[in-house]
Amino acid sequence: MLAATLALVILVVIRHVDPTSAPALLTATQLAMHIPGVSTVDLPSVFPVILFLYFCIFVNLLLLVFNLIPFPFFDGGRILLNYLPYNAAQAFQRYSLYFMIGFFFFGFGIVMLFFGPLMAIFNSLLFHL
Repeated sequence: MLAATLALVILVVIRHVDPTSAPALLTATQLAMHIPGVSTVDLPSVFPVILFLYFCIFVNLLLLVFNLIPFPFFDGGRILLNYLPYNAAQAFQRYSLYFMIGFFFFGFGIVMLFFGPLMAIFNSLLFHL
């Protein structure tokens, strides 16, 4: 979260210091969302830095959400084990393989359930600060 916030602050500073970077920032967000037909012609020379920082936000927020999912073998599962009663923790560990198999089928939806709103908050801050 700290790395994503730092990249966001740097992007906001770049946007305010260089007024020609606004189209580059919009192009970077469109490229990250895989919108087809995005033109990268006539962008300012700071565009690679903007794209790098935007992908830093994207990847770090995705890793934050992914690691905090309360499933076994993730950091969130280890945190959850500390708060479960003894019998529930034993059952959680016993069925961990089944949880992971289920995560392979439904994991993308679970990750996107939390990642989408979090990324929307960062985009809102980026364009409105």
